[in-house]
Amino acid sequence: MATLRFGGCSRWRRDATNDHAWFAGDGRYSNQAPKWGEFYEVIGDGRAVDDWEVLSPDSPNSRHFLFYFRDETIEVVARDWSLTRKMPDVG
Repeated sequence: MATLRFGGCSRWRRDATNDHAWFAGDGRYSNQAPKWGEFYEVIGDGRAVDDWEVLSPDSPNSRHFLFYFRDETIEVVARDWSLTRKMPDVG
């Protein structure tokens, strides 16, 4: 189990692109991202779509992150990210 955190998150969006849509070429980045199910940083301005949940103005240091889950896609614009793993209790 792990917690993925985005520091300084200014906007996020969820997309219904799943693995079937990805392999059919229907995802926003299907023909650009190398592999399905990975976590990416998008370089260039990919924020052109209108369905973002805007929390605050983007900062000059904002970065665009993209994660493909099995049943959906999540995009986040934030200053940074961190991943904290929680090891299972063994008892």
